[in-house]
Amino acid sequence: MSGPLRLTDREDRHLGFVLLAGKGYPIDADTFEGHCVFMPLPQEPSLFEGDAYLALAKYRDAGEHQYSMKRMGSQRVFTITGSDTDQIEIAVASDQPGSWAVTHGGLKRPMGRAHLVENP
Repeated sequence: MSGPLRLTDREDRHLGFVLLAGKGYPIDADTFEGHCVFMPLPQEPSLFEGDAYLALAKYRDAGEHQYSMKRMGSQRVFTITGSDTDQIEIAVASDQPGSWAVTHGGLKRPMGRAHLVENP
C-alpha cells in the first residue's frame, strides 16, 4: 500500500490524514483489508467548526478502524466503517485528486477531496 490519504474540504483546504497501518491483507487480486487511524489537522482555525472536520474528529476519537480497499480501474476505493452505521468512503487515483464522503443512516454526504500521498 502507499502512503497516507490526505483529506481536504470542498474548497480543497487541508483537514488531515488517514494513516494506513502496514501494507494491508490481500483478500483477492483487487481487494485489501487493513487498519487505519484518522489524524485531523486542519490548515485553518475556522475549519474546526465544519462538518468535515467534525466527522474526522469523531473517527479519530473512536480509535483504530478497519478498512477495505478495492481497486476499480485507476481508482482505489477505501471503505471505512465506524462504530455504528456510519461509513466513510474515500476514492483516490495516483494521478489526480479523488473524493471522500460520509454515509450516515443510508444518506451519503460528499465532504471534500482526497489525495493519495505517495511514499518517496
